Amino acid sequence: MNAINAIATDFGACLDSERRTGSRTQIPELWVKGGRVTVSGYQDFTIQGGLVEKLPLPDKYRKLDCYLRDCAALLGGQGSFLDIGCSAGLLCFLAREAGFRSVTGLDHDREYVGILAAASLVGGLPVEPVVGGWRDAPGEYDIVAGMAVIHWMFAAPGSEGSFDSIFRNLASRTRRYLLLEWVAPEDATIAQFGLDLRDGGAQREPYTLENFLAAAQRQFGAVDAVIETSRTRRVYVFRKQPPLRVAQPKTSFSSVVRFADTCVSKTFQPRALVLHPEILVRERRALELLFGLPGFPMLLAADDRCLHLSLAGDPASPANLPADAEEQGRALVAALRRKGIRHNDIHPGNLQVKDGALYLIDFAWASFDDEARDFLPDRIGVGRGVRVPGDPFEDQMMMDRSIAILRGRYRQG
Repeated sequence: MNAINAIATDFGACLDSERRTGSRTQIPELWVKGGRVTVSGYQDFTIQGGLVEKLPLPDKYRKLDCYLRDCAALLGGQGSFLDIGCSAGLLCFLAREAGFRSVTGLDHDREYVGILAAASLVGGLPVEPVVGGWRDAPGEYDIVAGMAVIHWMFAAPGSEGSFDSIFRNLASRTRRYLLLEWVAPEDATIAQFGLDLRDGGAQREPYTLENFLAAAQRQFGAVDAVIETSRTRRVYVFRKQPPLRVAQPKTSFSSVVRFADTCVSKTFQPRALVLHPEILVRERRALELLFGLPGFPMLLAADDRCLHLSLAGDPASPANLPADAEEQGRALVAALRRKGIRHNDIHPGNLQVKDGALYLIDFAWASFDDEARDFLPDRIGVGRGVRVPGDPFEDQMMMDRSIAILRGRYRQG
């Protein structure tokens, strides 16, 4: 039996095979078998034992899941979360699982909100379902999210084709962060639904990324993070209040690393890219191969000079080094080997610790099984005490020595 008929109908939803009541053509369905809740339609996901199954999810939602966990931790488990245009509630359930104290899902489509209500009740992840338009959100929230809704907001009657009008409304609902997905004019969805976003008529300004970001800056303090979700879409995280984390940028010959509340941005120095133009490409390729694996930062977005990464904790030190660091280090090197990656620059400064887990960062000198390593300068690692000139670039050796240095058990020479 389709569980929407048994549960979601109580919320006022019913199955409409023609999809006349909603803006999407996908027919929403929810099935329950044992303790397993399966949702299909615009969003496809499964909840088992109060947890959303992560591996089948698109990369977009795996990135957002990682980001939301860092947000929830930063807010100490007391944060509130609103998803505007929530559909069947996948992002809501990820937020609830991540540790937000209260989660609300808002959508104008009654059928999808009914799916959310049923999945919440049966799946054991409490979410408050609300039927309404994007201006109807009740109250304020620490975090407000809107995935693939900006083009609908811009074209909607009453928004006046004005990003300023949109961001003023969203800022009034947001206490700390707004996660808003930009949908580029060339995105297939805009043509599919016949949205006319051109300048003129009721629109007071062109629908461009520049105008979108300029309006956001007038209402919010800064862009805290960027999350790439497809070729034509990016989630921008706008911060309304001063940062909760205060950390000075780390500047080196090759890059400048800046720390936001919930993200790290690594901008490569122009002079380094002139001398070693491949370093950004190597780091990006390595992180794409390691996507979703524990112990490595997640690549959230990338452009010609900058990588946006998830948080990887604090620098490893004798005080925070896990008791089983040697075992964790071997597991990280084994994961590299399975993916055909050699890091080549493992040293204490490239090890971090987050929630008791060892992380390996900085893949600018990474190499891959399909190439030689004759491009590596022999100086790498020498000043860090893990190699002497002429030593091989052997990741496990460098990992073992790095951990031994942090424990005070190894000194070169």
